[in-house]
Amino acid sequence: MLPNLEELILSHNKLDHINSEAFFGLSNLKKIALQGCGLVRVPMEALRRIRTVTTLYLDNNLIADMENVTFRGFHFLKNLRLEGNLLQRVPTDALIGLRSLEALDVDDNSLSSMPVGLENLMMLQEISASNNRIRWVSKGDFPKNLVSLDLKSNPLAGIKPGALQNMPRLRKLILSDVRSLNELPPLDGCTSLEVLRLDRANLSKIPDHISSNRISSLHGAPFSSLGQLHDLLLSNNEIESIPHDAFVGLVRLQVLDMESNRVFFIHADAFRPLKKLEDLNLGNNLFPQLPTAGLERLLHLKTFNNPHLREFPPPEAFPRIQTLVLSYAYHCCSFLPLTTALPKVPNTFNIRENVLFPTDNEFDMSLWNNSYNDIWPQLRKYAAVQGSVDACWGGLIVLLLWEFCEQKHKREKVLHFSSFP
Repeated sequence: MLPNLEELILSHNKLDHINSEAFFGLSNLKKIALQGCGLVRVPMEALRRIRTVTTLYLDNNLIADMENVTFRGFHFLKNLRLEGNLLQRVPTDALIGLRSLEALDVDDNSLSSMPVGLENLMMLQEISASNNRIRWVSKGDFPKNLVSLDLKSNPLAGIKPGALQNMPRLRKLILSDVRSLNELPPLDGCTSLEVLRLDRANLSKIPDHISSNRISSLHGAPFSSLGQLHDLLLSNNEIESIPHDAFVGLVRLQVLDMESNRVFFIHADAFRPLKKLEDLNLGNNLFPQLPTAGLERLLHLKTFNNPHLREFPPPEAFPRIQTLVLSYAYHCCSFLPLTTALPKVPNTFNIRENVLFPTDNEFDMSLWNNSYNDIWPQLRKYAAVQGSVDACWGGLIVLLLWEFCEQKHKREKVLHFSSFP
């Protein structure tokens, strides 16, 4: 007897059968690994001796039938691995009573449907059922507290309404290589979703609303664990303020898009953690002041269509800036002297200044609403220019485009200023 034994690893032996008394006396056993042993059935008689077990590995065996198998009474079991067997179904009674189960893996079997009763396992957070023969996913197949779901490489004919909706904790959904999937399933209520994989499916279109959520708060350092993140796109939400800890942890972030929110306040230290930020889009918001701490490496900045931002930071705040898309024409004035400080341009390259005097008949104003490039983001309305506009631009729509190509380093530097009366 080994009363203090906590882990028993018997993997990759030739144990097609395990005697019912094999684990007798192992009252403190927490983990048992029986993968790759050639088992043809779940050794329930032996396992009933160790109901304190928290981790059970039965993967990569020859188990084809779970009839008369029940884990009732295994109240401490948290991880159950059954992948790589020959299972065609998991009976209703098999998983009853697993009230502590957190992770279930049934990959690489021959299941035609999800195991019955999963919706009653309230602690279950991770389900992996890839490489099976599952054709339908229905409402009630999964618990609402699910965090991760992997259904890749299944011949899904459809995902019924409600099957993947209203899962507020779901962060990861994998539907890769589902060749019959021709439309994005409804994901309403999956407000925590961070990873969605739909590669190698049969999608012909993506809904227009896929990126429009209703995020209203960035409090509590929500991205503190995402130290490798490069791009963060939060456009078309309902964010009203950016607190001091909004971007804590985003030490590698390069692109931040917060266009079309309701931002009326930005904390002075909000951008300070963003040491590598190069592209910032704050267009279509309502904030009156733009803090610059942390924006020293910025190359591209958009603050268009913000009527409350009447005073713009000086050029010294953005020593590396290349592109500006601003709300008011007079915001550009302080940046114009930058062009005189540039190196002498070789004769083989042209500097040009284009002044446009468009009329309704001569110019398609929809071009100014084009958001498919880096220069002209989508504008829902034009900001009203007040103050000393005439002194700066003469009240006209002006585009000053300066281009300097440095042949020696083979790179192009472009500075754009846009304004709208």
